Amino acid sequence: MEFSKSITDNTLTLHLNGDLDAQGCDVLRDEFVTLAENPSFSMIDIDLENVQFIDSSGIGLIVFLFKKLRTQTIDLSIKNIHSQPLELIQLLRIESVITIAPLISSDI
Repeated sequence: MEFSKSITDNTLTLHLNGDLDAQGCDVLRDEFVTLAENPSFSMIDIDLENVQFIDSSGIGLIVFLFKKLRTQTIDLSIKNIHSQPLELIQLLRIESVITIAPLISSDI
């Protein structure tokens, strides 16, 4: 798992690349904890365009961040989600609490 950040206006976007599984979460955990404890943006987007797989560890990490940010009235969204990650998010009905924006492309 690799990640990069970009900032537009008052929105931080985390661009993830790789599998969001237990091993991938180890790479991201410190970044997510820092964002949850010291948010400096009004909106955080998690871009999953380059994520093909997510498991319960990844779901747990996203939900952790969502809950922490929500107490500070900071919005979290997941964008460019597709394939297995989208199916799992929909199965777990996470889109009922976290805004998701599926990837609009037939190339994936």
